Amino acid sequence: MIKLTIFSCVLVAASAIVIHNYRDCGSRDGLVKSIDISPCTAEPCKLKRGTNVTVAITFTSKVDTTRVTTSVHGILGFIPIPFVGIPKDACANNNVDHCPIVNGETIVYSNQIYVNPVYPLLRVTVEFEVKDDHHDMVCFKFPTEIVN
Repeated sequence: MIKLTIFSCVLVAASAIVIHNYRDCGSRDGLVKSIDISPCTAEPCKLKRGTNVTVAITFTSKVDTTRVTTSVHGILGFIPIPFVGIPKDACANNNVDHCPIVNGETIVYSNQIYVNPVYPLLRVTVEFEVKDDHHDMVCFKFPTEIVN
C-alpha cells in the first residue's frame, strides 16, 4: 500500500509543472510566489481539447480586499479572446482560500479551465488575471499550445 501511495504521488507530481516562463502583466496588488499548471509536463503547456487544466497560483496580497475576480484570455496577435466558462467571482466559487483577504496574507488561488473542443489547434499566449476591488492582484501570461 505504501508503494502504491508513493507511486501515485510521483505520478501526480510528474504531470504538473511550475511555470517559470511567464511574463508579469501588471501584478500590482499581489506578489506571485508560484504558478502550477496541471497537466503540463513542459513549456509551452499543451492544452488538450476536451479536458480540464488546473491552475494553482500562490501569492501574497499587498492589500485588503473583499472581492476577488478572475479573467482568462487567449491572446491572438494583439487581440484578447476570453476563455468561456471561467467563473468570474473567485470568492463565491471558492477559487481562493477565503474572503475577505487581508494585506500580507499568502493566498492559494485554484481553478479548473475547460479546454473547449471547438478551440482551434494553435499556439496561444494565455493571460490570467486575478483582480481585487480595484486592480490586478496577479496578472501573468504564459505560452501554450492547444492540441488534440
